[in-house]
Amino acid sequence: MSTTRVQSGPRRACTSDRGAITVETALTASVVVFLLAILAAFGGAALAQIRVGETARIVARAVAAGESPAAAEQRGRINSPAAQVTIAISGDVATVTVRESVDGVGAILTRGTWTVQGRANTWLESALTGESR
Repeated sequence: MSTTRVQSGPRRACTSDRGAITVETALTASVVVFLLAILAAFGGAALAQIRVGETARIVARAVAAGESPAAAEQRGRINSPAAQVTIAISGDVATVTVRESVDGVGAILTRGTWTVQGRANTWLESALTGESR
């Protein structure tokens, strides 16, 4: 006597889901790492932007108080040693521009460096007190 086995339900081509969780985890982890790299790049650029803006204000205050441009620039180097500082005095107004290149993760993502800039304008104290400079 022969016995036949009857299979109930639809037949599945693949009966095992082994490894599916591993693949999903690998894909998710790579996306999370990429997003963290982008966050780090923009965070570094944001901090550099704040730093150069503050450096421009420091140098502008020093120029307004009557310091020589060279001495004021040295004061700014304490805050941003690698920055390029430009001081322009036109009449009674001093304009300070500070530029700095940002490397790191941002350079990897954009294939280059980012340049951040801060600018500050101020009246010279000599203009406010009526003294000649």
